[in-house]
Amino acid sequence: MNRYLLPKLVALSLSCLACLAQDPSLLVKSHRFEQRQAADPVEAADRPFRISYFGEGLAVLGSTAALVLPSAARRDCVAQGNDLTFTDSAATGAELDRTYGTGTYTVSLDAFGLVLSGAAVLGTAAYPDAPKILDLAAAQSIDADSDLILKASPLNAPGPDDYLRLVIRSGTDIPVYSEEFFGSDPVEFTVAARTLSASTEYSVELSSVRITGHAPDAGLALAVGFSSVTTATIHTAAGGGAPPDLTPPVLTASIPADGALMTNRLSPFAVQFSEPMDPGRRPLTFTATKAGAPLTLDSAKLTLLWDGQSTSLVALYNQAGGGWPVDAVVTWTLKGGVDGFRDTAGNPLATSSGTFLTSVGADGKVCAGATAMEDAGFGVTKLVNYLQTGTGTPVNDTTNGAVIQAFAEVPGAPPGYAALEFPADPAPKPHQLKFFTQFAGVQLLTQVFPNRGELDAAYPAGTYDFEFRDKTSPTTVVVHTVLDLGATGYPPVPRFSDFDAAQNIDPAKDFALGWDAFAGSGAADSLSITITDEAGDTVLSLPDACAGKPLAVTATSVVVPKDLLKPGKTYVVTLGFFRITDQGKVMPGTTSRGITALGRSTRMTLKTVGTVGTVVSAPVLRGIALRPDGQLALTVESAVGRVFFLDRAATLPGPFAPYTNTTPASPTFELVLPATEPGFFRGRVE
Repeated sequence: MNRYLLPKLVALSLSCLACLAQDPSLLVKSHRFEQRQAADPVEAADRPFRISYFGEGLAVLGSTAALVLPSAARRDCVAQGNDLTFTDSAATGAELDRTYGTGTYTVSLDAFGLVLSGAAVLGTAAYPDAPKILDLAAAQSIDADSDLILKASPLNAPGPDDYLRLVIRSGTDIPVYSEEFFGSDPVEFTVAARTLSASTEYSVELSSVRITGHAPDAGLALAVGFSSVTTATIHTAAGGGAPPDLTPPVLTASIPADGALMTNRLSPFAVQFSEPMDPGRRPLTFTATKAGAPLTLDSAKLTLLWDGQSTSLVALYNQAGGGWPVDAVVTWTLKGGVDGFRDTAGNPLATSSGTFLTSVGADGKVCAGATAMEDAGFGVTKLVNYLQTGTGTPVNDTTNGAVIQAFAEVPGAPPGYAALEFPADPAPKPHQLKFFTQFAGVQLLTQVFPNRGELDAAYPAGTYDFEFRDKTSPTTVVVHTVLDLGATGYPPVPRFSDFDAAQNIDPAKDFALGWDAFAGSGAADSLSITITDEAGDTVLSLPDACAGKPLAVTATSVVVPKDLLKPGKTYVVTLGFFRITDQGKVMPGTTSRGITALGRSTRMTLKTVGTVGTVVSAPVLRGIALRPDGQLALTVESAVGRVFFLDRAATLPGPFAPYTNTTPASPTFELVLPATEPGFFRGRVE
């Protein structure tokens, strides 16, 4: 974990877990119906019972997946756009149940040799009522130049995860409209003007989805349930509609931006366009140089993937071998013209090109004077989090609770599965084994608990065997090192010593930020301090040996330099104490050193005085947590008394539409969302 403080990595891993919770894969049994005009839906004539698996966006990872049935039979999934899917059908529910009965279903995902799995129990059939379009007859002569409002029957006594989905297609599997609705209120789906074309027949699929179970552990998120699906047709009237598209597409963005640095070489490169493109064409090419000399890029290691709307193209390079080359200038070119990129109407893109830089060759180096925490390349830590809101004792941080984290950034480690074998409690249960996931180039195993008691019960003191297992035979351990997560006791709860002064900082002057001493600290223990701004970016992080900025474990204050903070702003400062229980062990065949530690951290707001005009600061996402009831809790900081809007979009470029809003009575508040809600979200204050 060279050059990265542990609290920052904890925050990253929590975000990763939230991503898994927001975008789970879904396995459902379905009963299909047909609706004609105003009549009630009737059972579909052709094999109306179906089982289907849908892994949203998983094909983007270059993955393969398989569904393992309770009978141990295996069904391979296929790529459909950016998704991985499997479908089978039957003439009757009994026929479907004979092959796909009740029991545990497991999805196994292999992404470049890294295996994730999720398992959930699918019970006996509990199909919801067949959904119905309430005014289907009026949707047979639609004015394509006006908004279309389709009303649907509401969900019947929905659970917190249940939803109604409407999908509209035109002779293709690619939807022209897709939207979900949660709740039991009357349902209206609004299709914007000119989404549909004139004189066209469209197929409509209305699904009532009842979620009955989830995978219980971290890993590949998996939801299971039952659905009733009603299909119908709608028609647009002649004339009107959108005029012929004669406007050529343009490149709107590249990520990283032209000339910018890609800090993690496993990151994707992406280009975004002004409109949907022809997905059959992807003439994006790359060349690279290092210190002016050409580098060879292996085209077989390059993966190009469109997003679901064909407005963004993502490039992944050498994911199994470390990513883009080290310390390079990479030049990209989008070919235009007749045989290059074009939009869906055939209008060509102009040829475009640009560059980005990759991380320097110091990746993984140990800087002189680094603390044991900065120096560690792999290890196991337990961290309990607190929140300070006044001059008194900090209280438990209900947002982050208590966290176990095993991590590995081990150059030279053998290819295979990183795993952690940990002691079971109580004996004589066998030792338990958990595999790692990969996030931002680091192997991670993270689990969040509400409090320290539950953390310690699940991960007791004792020896933890950190190991790499053979890729072709996961039961074979290639190399391993045993680390001792001892019972030496947690450090004291960190407490800032002058809360009031920290709420009235003059940014034009140096500010001494103080805290109570780390009582009982040893020479090997570690102390860290981090300040982040309203956008979540770090403005101060100590210690940083590579920047020549140490922080002694005996320190009780640090000077925040003048002009580092901006006037009229709110910041978050996090103080961490870490008690080292084991350090210095080396993974065989590598130079990476291991560590175990018990930690406590406290976060507090910092506020500066001064005038910044009438601009309202942007809202800030402070935490994401998966609640025991399967819903996501978002902790947000925003302006008191100003309406906070949460917007949602089906794709990252948008368009975004209002999802919910609230007027906060305090600077920090919580929003609760269904964990199965797909899409992208943004917060704003008007």
